[in-house]
Amino acid sequence: MKTKILLCLFILLASGHLFAQKAPFKFGKVTEDELLLDKCDFFPEANSMILGEFGELDFLYSSQKGWQYHIKVLVRKKIFKNTDKDVANISLELYEPSVGSNKEEITSLKAVTYNLEGKEITKSKLTNSEKFETRINDYWVKVSFALPDVREGSIVEYEYSIVSDYISNLKTWHFQKNLPVAHSEFRFTIPEFFMYQKNMVGYYHPTEIEERDTDESFSYQWTSIQGTGGKIERGTATLPSRSTTTTMISKNILPIEDEPFMNNKADIPSRLEFQLMSIQMPHQPMEYVAGTYEKFATELRDRQDFGQALKKGNFAKDEISKLSGKSDLEKASTLYAWLSNHFSWNDSYSFVSDKVGRQAYNEAKGNVGDINLALIAVLKEAGLNAEPIILSTRGHGTVHPIYPSYSDFNYVIAGVIIDNTMYFADATSGYSFGKLPVRCLNGNGLLVTQNGSRWVDLKSNAQHSTIVTTKISFENDQMKSLLDVRNEDYSAIFSHAEFKKEGNTSYADKLSASFPEWSFENFEYDEDNTSNLVNMKMELSQDFNGENIIYLNPILHGAFTENPFKRETRFSPIDLEYSIVKRVVVTVEVPEGYEPELPQPSIVKLGNNGGQFIYSASRLGNNITIVSNLQLKQKDFSAEEYPHLKQFFQLMADKNNEAIVLKKL
Repeated sequence: MKTKILLCLFILLASGHLFAQKAPFKFGKVTEDELLLDKCDFFPEANSMILGEFGELDFLYSSQKGWQYHIKVLVRKKIFKNTDKDVANISLELYEPSVGSNKEEITSLKAVTYNLEGKEITKSKLTNSEKFETRINDYWVKVSFALPDVREGSIVEYEYSIVSDYISNLKTWHFQKNLPVAHSEFRFTIPEFFMYQKNMVGYYHPTEIEERDTDESFSYQWTSIQGTGGKIERGTATLPSRSTTTTMISKNILPIEDEPFMNNKADIPSRLEFQLMSIQMPHQPMEYVAGTYEKFATELRDRQDFGQALKKGNFAKDEISKLSGKSDLEKASTLYAWLSNHFSWNDSYSFVSDKVGRQAYNEAKGNVGDINLALIAVLKEAGLNAEPIILSTRGHGTVHPIYPSYSDFNYVIAGVIIDNTMYFADATSGYSFGKLPVRCLNGNGLLVTQNGSRWVDLKSNAQHSTIVTTKISFENDQMKSLLDVRNEDYSAIFSHAEFKKEGNTSYADKLSASFPEWSFENFEYDEDNTSNLVNMKMELSQDFNGENIIYLNPILHGAFTENPFKRETRFSPIDLEYSIVKRVVVTVEVPEGYEPELPQPSIVKLGNNGGQFIYSASRLGNNITIVSNLQLKQKDFSAEEYPHLKQFFQLMADKNNEAIVLKKL
C-alpha cells in the first residue's frame, strides 16, 4: 500500500529567537556622560537627538497563525531643550483590520525616563495609565504613550516588540528621522525559503553592511494517510534552514527638515523596504507572492465595497430624467453639482464604501469613498463613461509603481471621459467639475476600468495662473498705480477660498499690507467659479515731490520677487502641485522733465524645456513697457536638479527687483 505524506509546511515551529548576537547598546544602561551631553556634535542646532536605535527581526511560528515575523526595537533619545519635550510622546501604528483574524500586535513594551540629580541617575518608568490605544480607521490602530518626568537634559528610552502576521511586507526600517541620529542599526534574519526584494531608498546609505549565514531549524507537523480511507498518523520533524543574517549600520545621520515645495515627507527618509517575491519550501514548487496591478484591479472590481458598488446609481433616476437633450459635459457637470450640494463630507478619507447608493444618499453625509463612489455610480447610471481613480493624497506617500498595496491608497475620485478628454471630479472638494483639490495632486492615480487599469497623471492639467496689468502715472504731486489682476485656475480657486473666508474688508486689508509704501483704495473683486476666474482691481498712490532721481520698481504684484529656495544643498525632491504662469505687464508714463534708464532684457531657461523666464524693457515715446513673463511647465524636480532650479529663481527674482531710474533733466 502506498503512503501519502502531507507536509504542513506552513505550520512550523521556530526553534528560538536569534536575538543572542551582541546589541550596540542595552536597555537601562544609560551613562552619566550621556546625561551630561549638551549638544549634538554633528548637528549642533538640534534641540534633541536620537542617541541610538537598534532593531532585530526574525521569523517565528504561531500554531494558530502559521508564519509570522517578530521585530524588536530599542530607541534612546536625548532632550537638550524643553522645546523638544514632545519627542517623548511616542506613537506606534499597527495594521489591524477590523475584519479578519490577521493583525500586528505589540507583545512587549517598556519605557523609562532618566534624569541626573547631582551624581545620581534617577529613573521614571512608564505605567499602564500612560499607554493608550486608538483605532484610526478600519485598518489601522495607534498605540500611544507619553514618558513621565521629561525635562531639559533627560534621556528617554523605550523598547517594544511587534509580532506580525503579514510576512509579505516586513516593517520598513528608517535610518533617517526628523531628529539627528547618532547610531542606527538594523539586523534581520530571513530563512532560505523566502525571497525578498530589498530596496535601500534615500540619500544616506548604511556605512557598514555585513551578511552571514545562520543555521536555523524549524519543527513542522506532518500527516500520513495509509491508502484510501486508511490509518492517519501524525508526527513532527525538523526542517533546517540556511538563513541569511544581515546587519546594516548608519551613523551621524542628519534629520529630515521641512523645505519649500516638499511633498510626501514619509517618502524622503533613508530607509530599507522589503517586498516578498516568492516562497519555495523543500520539495514544493515555487509560489510567486508579489502581486500585480492586473490582479489588484480584478480584486477591486469584485469587491462589494468598490466595483460592485458602482452599480447602485439608480437612486438618481429622477434627476437623470431631467437632463434629456443636454450634452454629456452638461450632464456630468449638472449631476456633479447636484451631488456636491447634497452631500456633507465628514473630512475622512477612504477609497471604499459599504453604503453607496440609496443609503449614502439618505444619510447625506459620508467619507470620500461614500460620496465619490456614489458620484461615479450616478454618472454611470446616466450613461456616461465614468470610472474610479484611486490615489494617495499629498503627504500620505507615493504609490509603488510595480507592487500594489491597499495601504498605499487612501482616496478615490471620478474620472470621466467626454469627447476623448479626461475630466477629474471630487464631489467633496467644493470646486467646479474638472478641478481637484490640491490634496489629490500627488503623482499618478490608478484608473480602474471594467477591463483592467492604467495610470493617469493627476497633475497633467493643473495650472496656477496670474496675469497682472499695471499702469503707473504721475499726476498732481502723486504717483498712481492702477492694477488689474486676473487669477485663473488654482490661483482663482485659492483667491475664492480666501475671499470667502475673510470677507471683502479683511481680504482687502490683507492685500493692502503687501503694498506698505502705497496708499490702497478702490478695491474691486469679481469672480466666476464655474470658469475658475477671479478679477481684481485696485488703485495705489504715493507722494511725488519731484526728486532729482526716482528709483521706481515697476513689478508691484504677481511675480516672484524673492527666491523661495534658500539652502545651498537639498536632499529632497521638489514637488510643485501645478505648472505656474505669472505674466506682469507694466506701463509707465515718464513724468515730464525726466529721462529714464531701463533694466536690461533677460531670458532664463530651464533644461528639458521645463520652463523659461523672459524679461523685457522698452520705450516708445513717453511710455515705458516692462514685461515679466514666467512659464514653469515642469512640476517635479529631483534633488540633483535643485542647484539649477535655485539659480533660475534667483536670476528671476533679481531681475524682477530691478528698478527703473528716472533722472531729472
